Amino acid sequence: MSPSFAPGEAKRPRAMRVAVAYDVRMRTHRFFATTFKGLEDVLAGEIASLGGEDVSAGPGSVAFSGDMALCYRANLWLRSANRVVLLLSEFPAPTPAALYEGTREIPWPDLFPPDRTIAVDATVRDSGITHSHFAAQKTKDGIVDRFRDAVGRRPDVDAKTPEVRIVVRIVRDECAVSLDTSGESLNRRGYRANPSEASLKETLAAGLLLLAGWQGGEPLIDPACG
Repeated sequence: MSPSFAPGEAKRPRAMRVAVAYDVRMRTHRFFATTFKGLEDVLAGEIASLGGEDVSAGPGSVAFSGDMALCYRANLWLRSANRVVLLLSEFPAPTPAALYEGTREIPWPDLFPPDRTIAVDATVRDSGITHSHFAAQKTKDGIVDRFRDAVGRRPDVDAKTPEVRIVVRIVRDECAVSLDTSGESLNRRGYRANPSEASLKETLAAGLLLLAGWQGGEPLIDPACG
C-alpha cells in the first residue's frame, strides 16, 4: 500500500489533546502572574483585592481568572508581580513533534498580525524535552507555520525587543503556552530613572514591605542598607 504522504515528507503525528484556553469571544480568561519565591501569598492577596477570581498560588507564580480589564489593572497596580501572562493553551508535549503540533493548533492570526515581531521564552523541567532553547525554536516553528498556512506571511523574530513575547513552560511533559501582557518586567514601570547596578528590584522591595506589613506610618529600619 502506498503511503498517504509524499516521499521525503515527515509524517505528522496523530491528533492530540490540545486545550486552547483563549478565545477572543470569551469574557473570562486565565492568567499567571510571576513573582519571587516566598512572595506568592503576598501576590495572591494583591490579585484578590483587584477582583481576581479562582486565585491559586504556586511556586514562583499565581494563577487567576478575570477579564481583560483585570489584566490591565494587574499590570498597572500589582506591586509584587514581575509579569502577567495570558494563558493560551495547555497540552502534553513529551516530544518535539508534540510541542510543534500543539503550538500550531493555537489560532495565532486571531491574536496579532504577521507584521509584528516575536520572541519565545521557554523553560523546561523534568521533561523529555530538556533544552529550553530547542523548545523555543520548535514553538517558533509552530507559530510561523500557522501564519503561513492562514495568511501566507509570517512574523519576524526579534529576540531583544519583540512586539509580542510568547512564554512557554514545560513541566513533566505538560506544556503551557502564554502571551506576555506586560512587555518589560514590571519593576521597570518608571519609578527609578537611573538605577544602580546593585539596586534592589522595586517589585521585590514592595513585596518585602507587604510581607512585613509595613504601612508607612512608622520608621523603617533596613539592616541590609549599604
